[in-house]
Amino acid sequence: MAHCTCMAGLGEYDEVSNIFAIKEQVQTEDLFQHMRPSADDFKLFCEQLHQSEEQETKPKKSAILSVIEGHSHRYTPKTVQLDLPTPLTSLYQSSRLVLDLPALLEEGAKVFDELNLTPEQCLLVEEKTRKQSRSRVWFEQRAGRVTASSFHEAAKTESSSSLIKRVCYPRSSQFSTEATRWGLQNEDTAKNAKDRSLLECTKDSRFCLTVPEGGVMSLKLNHSYMYQVQAQMRVAE
Repeated sequence: MAHCTCMAGLGEYDEVSNIFAIKEQVQTEDLFQHMRPSADDFKLFCEQLHQSEEQETKPKKSAILSVIEGHSHRYTPKTVQLDLPTPLTSLYQSSRLVLDLPALLEEGAKVFDELNLTPEQCLLVEEKTRKQSRSRVWFEQRAGRVTASSFHEAAKTESSSSLIKRVCYPRSSQFSTEATRWGLQNEDTAKNAKDRSLLECTKDSRFCLTVPEGGVMSLKLNHSYMYQVQAQMRVAE
């Protein structure tokens, strides 16, 4: 092998010649590839990901398993597994945007007649939405529905785009202020104190309850809560 004339090649150990000799021995025509694991080895590896010691103490789902056959079923969203009603947002069709009002009302009546909820679905929706704004199902199921808290406004308003937006897009209409946050944080305190303060509150003309001469506390007929309660009673029949 010819010696190189560079400083390394002229040295005592002829490093450059050694380097080229090694390169000639390891160079191959095919690109180096890792050996693919067998199907059994790959299955065992996935099981170890799912059943590792850390998973036993702090259960977490390995994201890669969500696309691996035989493991992906564990990643099906709970809302898909439940027999919940299809959200009303799925009824949207762009073709209805060009309809005039009479045709749109006729189409709406037809869609309404085709809606069907089983008693089991109603009970399931009630159960899964108890956390209200802390529940994703709550937002999904209320979209497009005039809920009890909106009944008064829906019955009294002529035309309100803000109400329609709140009904159809509840998540985008969500808001949080210092007052609402304080109210959420103190709900339990308010529940415990309500019996002591109700009579005092009835002295305020803006309060929803009144105590007439008969002495029986009742909800004011013209208050927005009356619409809400009547709607809830009607639905619960």
